[in-house]
Amino acid sequence: METIYLLIWEVMYPLHAVTETFLSQATIKDDLMIVPSIESCYRAEFRSISWLVGIYVFNGVLLLFGLFLAYETRHVHIKALNDSKNIGVSVYNVTILSIVGAIFSLLMDPLHSQLVYIITAMCIILSTTSTLVIIFAPKVLELTGFTTVMGIHLPEPTESSLSLHGNRSRVEPSNANT
Repeated sequence: METIYLLIWEVMYPLHAVTETFLSQATIKDDLMIVPSIESCYRAEFRSISWLVGIYVFNGVLLLFGLFLAYETRHVHIKALNDSKNIGVSVYNVTILSIVGAIFSLLMDPLHSQLVYIITAMCIILSTTSTLVIIFAPKVLELTGFTTVMGIHLPEPTESSLSLHGNRSRVEPSNANT
């Protein structure tokens, strides 16, 4: 859905490369004048900001839908599927880091493009990594049977937490040979 949205946006308002030079920041060294410049991509129309807002709203709705699903599944009796707290923390992390990344990418001075790139990349990496760790680390630890992680004692997994219905159905060997 988002891909179609972005394709329509690109067709209607294509990106154009623009080179900005900063003559006030120029330096002269050994008969050379060094003028800092940044090449950036912009859209010609001011209305493209509304398309960007559309992406933020669309992704915000997806985050809210994820919170709704986490809230609705919070009382599931299958421990392996009851991730509502972890999902809530993950959505919180993604929301905060997305807001920080968006603010920095929209408001930072263009001369500090490397800093903007680093902060945006770190927001993306931190949000995805923390989400994966928060959601999957407890499951991996439970399956591998680790009881201590970094000095913290974890409760032992019980049969009810590993089975689908709260108890394992065991197949008794048939005594056909007797």
